[in-house]
Amino acid sequence: MSHASPESCFAEYLRNRETLCGANSEEIGDPGETFHTDHQISTYPGSDLSGANSTTKEWVRIAPYGEHPLVIGYDEKGEPITVIQRFDITAANAMVSKFNSSVNRLLRSVGIRKGFIPGYLGHPDDGTFSGKPGHEDHTQIVKFHGLEARHDGLYGLREWTEEGMSAANGEPMVFSPRWQMRITDRANAIYSPYKLMSVGIVPRGNFKDKACAANAALDYHPEKNHNHNSIMRELIENILRLLGFDEDRIQATLEDRADRVSLTEVKAAFNTREQETSAANSARESAEADRDNIRTDLQKQIDDLTAANTAERGARVELLVAPLVADGTITGANAQGVRDELSAANSDDEIEAVLAKHKADHAGVKTAANAAASDLSQRRGNGSARERWQRAVTDEMSASNCGRHIAEDRLLGRPETLAIYKEWQEEGRTG
Repeated sequence: MSHASPESCFAEYLRNRETLCGANSEEIGDPGETFHTDHQISTYPGSDLSGANSTTKEWVRIAPYGEHPLVIGYDEKGEPITVIQRFDITAANAMVSKFNSSVNRLLRSVGIRKGFIPGYLGHPDDGTFSGKPGHEDHTQIVKFHGLEARHDGLYGLREWTEEGMSAANGEPMVFSPRWQMRITDRANAIYSPYKLMSVGIVPRGNFKDKACAANAALDYHPEKNHNHNSIMRELIENILRLLGFDEDRIQATLEDRADRVSLTEVKAAFNTREQETSAANSARESAEADRDNIRTDLQKQIDDLTAANTAERGARVELLVAPLVADGTITGANAQGVRDELSAANSDDEIEAVLAKHKADHAGVKTAANAAASDLSQRRGNGSARERWQRAVTDEMSASNCGRHIAEDRLLGRPETLAIYKEWQEEGRTG
């Protein structure tokens, strides 16, 4: 690989600064010009997956210190523009500080970020390698729960997952960290990592001089990184504001100052909000239960009033129908129909109309019956008492359009026809 001079490398970087880095691309709490790269160095010694026989946490070295060439682009002739990727204890301390920053701890406490650095077989989370052989599986096989900068490199508190243990096949493997970097030496075009994103575990045989294959090219995502930082800043501000912290404390947290909001305060505020939410939910549920009870009580009162009104109307109808049956205005067989008409009436006027109609009908029937009785009287001398009685019953049935028993009951209620009946009975005793 041919190397350009540091001056030409940095000149090319400056010409492409807006394209490669974007403006104002600093991350929260990380001063200096930054960009995102998916291409990092591998490490030594490697991690042999055949030893992944326990989920016990163990401190292991993720990356040793050193300098490695890094291609950041190509000049007009197609020659690679190479800069230096320097990883030293200063960079390692920056990564540790980044991982342990109050912002990250805040985001982890509310579940927005993981509480560990994930590790995969290969780099499936890398846009350049995702989906390629050895980089297809997104299963987390290892977790790094802590970071330490030691004298010989960056160490992580490693814990194999169950999937990581089952993936062990005895093939020699090495760590390949994926991190973000920034310029630390403009004059010599030197970049240093400051934030560890994830760790790939890849076959050692894929590398030359332990340099990660990902160093073959460089892919920048400055706009994505800048937008992500802006979104995260806004998200943190909104969370702290919702939790009731004042603007000075929120700003101090974003700038990682001494008076920043502590994790203990965040958890206490969350607990308070959770209790308030729970109390509000209980109050709402209680109010809804009260409304349901009131609604049930009102419906019961309506039902009771309806039943009472129905009973009262029924009693009134009976008081009106009974005299009509008693005086012969209506028959027992017709009484239910009259009850139904009176129950359906919606006003006193309609009730009076029903009564008047049936009284008028009865008057017509009575007139016809009287005429029949008068005719019967004129014919009393014709035939026996039995024959006269039978003619009277037949005439009543025809005039009143009723049955024999009803006709006989009515005739027995009239003096002239009652006399015929008694005469007939007397004839029977003497005959």
